[in-house]
Amino acid sequence: MYLKRLAENDLSQALSGGKVILVLGARQVGKTTLVEQVVREEKTRFLNFDVEIDKAHFLAAASLAPIEAIR
Repeated sequence: MYLKRLAENDLSQALSGGKVILVLGARQVGKTTLVEQVVREEKTRFLNFDVEIDKAHFLAAASLAPIEAIR
């Protein structure tokens, strides 16, 4: 069961600024669930560094020009 968190509004506002957002916190507190919920409602990209393919995509993009990295 998912309970709406106050942090959803804060995260949505931060994403509207067009910046990269890093969500940090203790294990098993709902960081991924929170981000996945907000991303469903926003037009944005979500990388989960617990997933190897996301981590590899990020590291490969590090050598590209910024505009190429976000495509």
